[in-house]
Amino acid sequence: MAVSLRVNGRTRALTVDPDTPPLCVLRNDLHLDQTAKPSVAEIKAALANNLYRCGTYAQIVRAVQRVAAARA
Repeated sequence: MAVSLRVNGRTRALTVDPDTPPLCVLRNDLHLDQTAKPSVAEIKAALANNLYRCGTYAQIVRAVQRVAAARA
């Protein structure tokens, strides 16, 4: 399926399987989430342009750290 995504201010056109999760498209097709073991500062910098109204910002940072540790 042909899709057009705007990610980090840049529009990208891709052909992906409709069953592919968006996270896999970001990682595998667009080659983003590249830092294997990001520091807290790198995680916060990556999240800086997002607004989380649910108040779970600290939980998101910890979740990224857990995933990175599990993949290392």
